[in-house]
Amino acid sequence: MWLPASGQAKVIAINTLGQADRVVAQPGITSVEDLRGKTVAFPEGTSGDMILTLALEEAGMTKDDIEAVPMEPSSIVAALSSQQVDGAGFWYPALSTVEEQVPDLVTLAENSDFEATVAFPTAFVAGNAVVEEEEEEKVDRVLKVIREAIEFRAESTDEAIQLTADFLTIDAAQVEADAGNVQILSLEELDTLTEDGTVDTWLTGMSDYFVGAGMLETEADPADFYTGDLFVGAGE
Repeated sequence: MWLPASGQAKVIAINTLGQADRVVAQPGITSVEDLRGKTVAFPEGTSGDMILTLALEEAGMTKDDIEAVPMEPSSIVAALSSQQVDGAGFWYPALSTVEEQVPDLVTLAENSDFEATVAFPTAFVAGNAVVEEEEEEKVDRVLKVIREAIEFRAESTDEAIQLTADFLTIDAAQVEADAGNVQILSLEELDTLTEDGTVDTWLTGMSDYFVGAGMLETEADPADFYTGDLFVGAGE
C-alpha cells in the first residue's frame, strides 16, 4: 500500500481485509512491554512492520525501545524457528511453519486489536502508466475478471479453496487455514464500501500510518491512487 500511497502505482481493486498479521514472541515473553531491549525482526515496509509499530505505540514504545532488525520474510521464519530473535512482526501462513518448531510461540498483538482505527486491506495494484495512458479498455477487461473472481469466491468459498489447492498442488487444509486469515468481502459489499467512502477511510488510515512512521512526508489523498470509479464502473 505504501507504493500507491507514495504515487508509484494505483490500487485498482480492494481484495480482502487482512487478519493474518501478528506480533509474536518466544515462550516466556508475555507482553509487548517485555520486548523492550530485545531483538525483534520485521519485513520492512510491510503489514508486519505496520502491526509491530502499532503494537509498540499502544504500549507507549517505539522501535528505539527494541533492537529492531529488518529481515526478509524467509529469514524471519528461520530466525524465529531457531530462536535467534526474541520476537517479530510477521504473518500467517508463514507463522504456521514457525509454530512447527516453536509450538509455544506467543501472540502479543493481531490485526483485530486495532480494527477500530486501522484496517489492513489487501489489493490489486497496477502501474501508473497502465491506468493513466489511455489503456482504459485493458483496465476494464481486467477489472471485469477480478469482479467475477471476487463474486465467485464469496459465493463458493469452499469450491474456491479446493480449486486453489488443486492449482497449487497443496493440501486443501493449508489453503483453508490461509483463507481463515482474511475477511472475504462480497462484490456488493466492495461496491458499497467504495461508493460510501469507507474504502477511502481505510486508505487514509494507512496513509496516516505511513506519515507517522516516516515513510511519507504528507498524507496521500485516496482519490489520487485508488481508482474506485473504474472498479465500480466495470460492473455496469
